[in-house]
Amino acid sequence: MTHINPMNFRIVRQLLALKAIAIADVTGLNSSRLSLLETGLRDPTRSEDLTLRAVLLRVALRRRQELEAAIMWLQSREPQTWATDPRKALFEASPEEQMSAESSSP
Repeated sequence: MTHINPMNFRIVRQLLALKAIAIADVTGLNSSRLSLLETGLRDPTRSEDLTLRAVLLRVALRRRQELEAAIMWLQSREPQTWATDPRKALFEASPEEQMSAESSSP
């Protein structure tokens, strides 16, 4: 059985390097309420929990996509280039290129 460390909104937010003010703005919470939720002094309402999870999940999925693109590039041993935006290359890669890169990974 895998041991999972207990998490809360603050740990996830810090792991994703997101500022509390930005999260409060996006979720519609005021920063003092968010602070109470993050420290565990108050339990989130169902609506707050769902909203915070949705926002943090959206950011986490985007970060995972960026990390996967970086890993694919590093494993490919492609030469470094300054001419293109690497995030743009991720979305321009054809599905065949993505599949071949995934199948060649160890």
